[in-house]
Amino acid sequence: MERLNTTTDVLDLSEARKRLQLVRPLVAQIMATTQRLQMLPAEGASEYSPDIELERATLEDDFRRTLTAMNSHGAILKDPSIGLIDFFTWRGNDIAYLCWRHDEPDLAWWHGVHEGFSGRKPLDHGEADTQAAS
Repeated sequence: MERLNTTTDVLDLSEARKRLQLVRPLVAQIMATTQRLQMLPAEGASEYSPDIELERATLEDDFRRTLTAMNSHGAILKDPSIGLIDFFTWRGNDIAYLCWRHDEPDLAWWHGVHEGFSGRKPLDHGEADTQAAS
């Protein structure tokens, strides 16, 4: 079975920016699907019905398809509620992430693979382009 939310692509900043244009609408779709899923009554709730079960299954399938499409462009989903994604990149000899959130106009942040969102640092665009290409 295909593994979800994985990629082997390691991108320089220029390529990640190109792919971000393809990924933006997919991130918006993931966010909308996540919001709809969160609004559905839980199994066992008084409002729960077979129709809701079918809707949940359909939304979950849509989520998986959209996530697979995102991954095919090199993006890894970190938080579906806020549209947070990462792209693998090189920072010198270390693998790192280029980090983007749905409300941001461009890729402008990076962090180490063990740092997460709270460890984001602003990109020095000249440095990022030079190091990512090496």
